[in-house]
This record gives sequence, structure tokens and C-alpha cells, in this order.
Amino acid sequence: MPAEHSARWNVAGEAEADGFADDPSDRQLAEWEEQSYKDQILFVIDGHDSMYELNPRTKMPYIHQAFEAAFKVMNKKIISSPSDKVGVMVYGTGATQTPEMNTQKTMRFSQQHFLYLPIDQVSVEGRQQLKFDLARSKEDPQFFRKTFGKRKEGFTTSSAISNLRNLFAQSGKAGTKRVFWITNEDRPHKRDLRLQHQRAVEAIKTAKRIGIEFEPYLMGKDDQRFDINSFYAELFDQYDDEVPDINRDTRDERLQRQRKPWDWAVHEADLESEITGRETPKRTTFCIDFELAPNWCIGIKGYSTIMPARNSDAVWFYEDDDGVAQEAYSKSTYEDASTGKRLSESDRYKAFSFGETMETSRKIEFTPEEMNEAKTLGMSPSLRLIGTLPQNRLKVWHNISHASFIYPAEQNYTGSRCTFAAFHASLLKKDKIALGLLCPRKDTSPYFVALLPQKEEVDEGGMQLVAPGMHCIRLPFADDIRNVPVGEQLSANHASVDAAKELIRKLTKKWPYDPKDYPNPTLAMHYAALQRVAYAETAEEIPDPHDATLPKHDRQRQLAGPAIAQLNECIEDDPRSHRVFCSGKGSAVPDEIDEQHTKSLWINDELHTLLAKDLKELCKRMGVACVMKKAPMIIAIHNRMMEMYPEDVQAHQIKPRVVEPADD
Repeated sequence: MPAEHSARWNVAGEAEADGFADDPSDRQLAEWEEQSYKDQILFVIDGHDSMYELNPRTKMPYIHQAFEAAFKVMNKKIISSPSDKVGVMVYGTGATQTPEMNTQKTMRFSQQHFLYLPIDQVSVEGRQQLKFDLARSKEDPQFFRKTFGKRKEGFTTSSAISNLRNLFAQSGKAGTKRVFWITNEDRPHKRDLRLQHQRAVEAIKTAKRIGIEFEPYLMGKDDQRFDINSFYAELFDQYDDEVPDINRDTRDERLQRQRKPWDWAVHEADLESEITGRETPKRTTFCIDFELAPNWCIGIKGYSTIMPARNSDAVWFYEDDDGVAQEAYSKSTYEDASTGKRLSESDRYKAFSFGETMETSRKIEFTPEEMNEAKTLGMSPSLRLIGTLPQNRLKVWHNISHASFIYPAEQNYTGSRCTFAAFHASLLKKDKIALGLLCPRKDTSPYFVALLPQKEEVDEGGMQLVAPGMHCIRLPFADDIRNVPVGEQLSANHASVDAAKELIRKLTKKWPYDPKDYPNPTLAMHYAALQRVAYAETAEEIPDPHDATLPKHDRQRQLAGPAIAQLNECIEDDPRSHRVFCSGKGSAVPDEIDEQHTKSLWINDELHTLLAKDLKELCKRMGVACVMKKAPMIIAIHNRMMEMYPEDVQAHQIKPRVVEPADD
């Protein structure tokens, strides 16, 4: 459960709808959640003269780097999160470009600000415009200076903050509104620096009160570190620990714990992860009552902690009379099989057949109400507490589905947080789990769950790392249990075991598996293909993404090459590794065939007595092609064994065989 879900039992409101049943309250929750996870980003780029200077490292202007960062974000958003919005504003410019407003809306927008792209859903046109301008900037490094003009007297940082606040006010509702502030000028005002700083602080406090988040990306110039303490430290609550500060003891400790890297050299590499961190929204799976005892309920919400990411579904289109592509919608209708008459909702009913054939079976009809009652056992959406068990009674193999994470909700019952926290603390203290019966939504069957409490974890500075709550683990019924097939297993010799241990030790990673390090290569390839088609670009312009799941064979050989060779040698020295195993009911040979028995079948021309599946197993073990027909497999095995045993070929005068061509 991410830390954003909670802060000392304060429920966060961001979540995503999850296809609730057709219930008015569920639909209202879905509509509210749909807008609560949308992300809005505004790149606020400094138009100071220093931004047009060439970066010694990249040989391009600093402002070019800023627009490249915006371009990367737009590329990612337009495919993976098309409902999110991105905008670009350059402040402190000579030219002014204001938002295009309709007649019913007015907005105050200060001069010396250039709205390059309004805060809106990323479009192919806006993305292409930025791409072309970046190409022009590479040809002419002063392109952006010519576009935005030289800064004039009278610019204030507070006016830039007021402008961005007005832009967000007109951009609609969203779950997050973020500002990526990019500059390389640590002293933006030559005159009245203290007064301008005070006004900027007041303006940014107003913006933060309405939910706007600021993420600074501050660049150093000419290999010099950006002096954040000269102006921007208090604005962004970021401070340079390497520089003494007499006011440090009086700062808010909570703000110190929440500091993030602000230096562009450090933060630029994390830009993509900052974006993708908001692209997978928290998903609410249910919002129900938790019945602790008869007539004693509290409110809870269930969050999905993991969800497989899949490619978006393709959409069918057709061309109308004007040749314009229109989306096609599917609609299901039912007809009488004998008359072809279309049946309405009232003409249809559900029934179960009891009997051996359709002619003799008896149809048992059920009304929708009876079907729902049989399915839900008459239980309304809720979680009912049954009892508690020791934690060691919960086994890993009990989990048959993705677990949910439940958290108290105060919407329906005041005091839910306090009650939930007390119950949670009691389970942790006694090292127990709770057993419950869960019906998450209407029209769903209830099932048993285990409530595993999770303890809150904080770092040394008091920042929350793991949120408190309970994992709701679905438990199997007796009908769900499947017996594992029991088969004989060979026992490895001591030399092989020791060699395998050494190999495992060499290849063991020091850090645990982190899914954030492994993007889904199938999704990445899918998005890359969509981008090429949407932007009409080639594979050179949009290359195939890197597949982080591919094993690093060179590194493995470097770390464990001798251990791999030693294990292979031990296996080859074991005489049992040369046996061939055949299985299957009705096989013409024993289950285990050693080398001599296999040779006997071959020499006596009795390979045809084997079943097809036994021949296929022999093909796999001998490294020959496995085909569907039996005769070609026998010939392939025969010829392969001639290569393996040339002495026997000469002694028994065995001749090679060829596959006869099929008749026309």
C-alpha cells in the first residue's frame, strides 16, 4: 500500500473506478474517482537570458533541455495516459502569448509570459509542434530566444505564480496539479530582491493551499552548483544542506523530512519515474460496511494493491457516407430460434436443465431476484467478522487471488478510524489474523477472507514508508483445493548439490526483486508501435524500448562461469543423467530405460513398439526434430543413434534410413 493512501489513518481521496455494479451510489463514487486520479502538469520554464546560454556538457541552450523534458513527458502521456493534461508556459519573456478564451470566460494573464501550450490533453498537433521547434533549435541554438524575446524591466516571480494558478483554475478538476519549475538563474531579480522574494512566497502559499504541487528542476551553470538558498529555498521548501543557514533550527521539521532532490543534474534522471509514479492510479475495489458484531458496523474501503497492466482494447471503426471514420458500437439482441422473432427483456428468463438430454430434461426457472439471492446467499455488500486465528495458521498457498488492502472510511460511520485502529493494534499485539466473510459488491458471491494486519513503518526522520492497515486475502473453499501430483524425484549426489549451492550463491542478488526496475516489455513495445503510427515516424526516430527482463548472460558468465562449468561436469559424471525416461499408460516399454535397453530396441529394430509420446520424449532428449507422425520420428531416432554408436553400426551392419516421399 503506497504511503499516499494514508497519513496516520487519514484516508486519501484519490482512487479509480473499477466497474461497480449498476447502483446509484456506486456510479456516483465512480464518477468522483474518475476525475480524482487525472494528472495535470504545467512546465514553467524561465525565459531569463542565462537560459539561452549554451550548456558546456550538451552544447545546446539550457532552455532546449527544458523543452526536451516536456517533449518526453508528452510522448509518454499521449499513449499511456491520454486523459491527463500537459501545458508549457515560459515566464519572463519579451513577447507575450495569452490563453485563447471563449466569450463566456475571462482570465487575468500578466504580460511578459508566453503560454506555449495550454493545459490540455496532449494532442498529436501540439506534440508535433514541439518536435519541430526542437529540431529548429538544434539547427539554430538561438531559435527560442528569437521566439520568446528578451526579458524587459518590470517582471516579477509572483506574477508567474499568479498566472499558473489562473491556468489551473481554468483547466478543470484533477487528482493532482503539478508544476515543474525549470530555471538556471538563482537570483531572478537584480533589484528589491527581498521584496520580490516576500511577494513570491505569499503567491506560492496561495497556490499550494488550492492543491498545486511544485517540483523544482534547478540547473547549475558552467559546472557551478545552483545556489537555491539565495531565492528559491523558501518557495519550494528545499534547502542546500552543504550551505550553513542560521534559520535552519526554526524551520518546520515536517517540511525537512519531505525534501526531494531539486538539482537538475540529480533530478533529471528521475523525471520519467516521477511521471510514471502518477500514471498507475490507486484503485478502489469496494466501499462497504465492516460488521464487527450484530448492530455494530464501521466503514471501510478496499484498495487493489496490484493489477496486471494490459494493452488497451482495439476499437472498431467504419467509414460513413462522407468517408469520415466513425466508431462502431456493438449491440446484442435475442431472437426466437424457431420463429426469428426478436425477444424483449421481459420475454427472456433464466433456467437450469436437469436431465440427461434436452428432450427429457426438466427446466427449472428462476426470477432475477431468486438468482441474486441464491448467488449472494442473501448477504448485502459488507465484510462480516467471524473470529480470529494465530498468524501461523495462514499459509502462502491459501491465497487464490490478488489481495486487497482495507482502510477505514468515515463517510457512513463516524469513529470508524478509531475503532479500526484499535482492532488493528489488538491483532498486531496478539500476533493474530481475523477471519471474515466478504461480499464486496452486489451480484457477487460471498467468500472467506483472512485479514492480515500490516504495521506502520517509518524512516529515521519519521517519514512514513509503509502505511498501517489490513491485507484482505481471499481464502479457498474445499471445492477449490487441487491435489498436487506426486511423482518420484531423483536424489542428487553430494557433488552436484555442492556445485548447485555454489552456483546459487554466485548468482544471488543482494537486493530483493523490485518490480519498478522491470517495465513490461510487451506494453512498452505496444506503445512504441502506437507512437510510430500516430506520429508517422520510423523505428530510428522511435526505437524499440529496452527490455530489462532479458538475462545478462555476460554478467552471469563473469560471476559464475566456473560454477556453471562445475555443475555441468558433476551432472555429466552422474551415470543416471544418460538414462532416457518414457512414461504413459500402455507403453510398450518400462517407465525407465537405460542406455543398454535403448540400444537393444534400436539394434533389434523394435523402436516401433514405442508409443508416439515415448518417441517424442526420446526426440527431445536426443536433440532431434519432433514431428507429428510416428514413422519420421523412428527414422530420426534411428539415424541419431547411428551417430552415437558407430561401433554397434559396424558390428550389426546397421544401415541408415531415409524418409520416403509421400505419393502425389
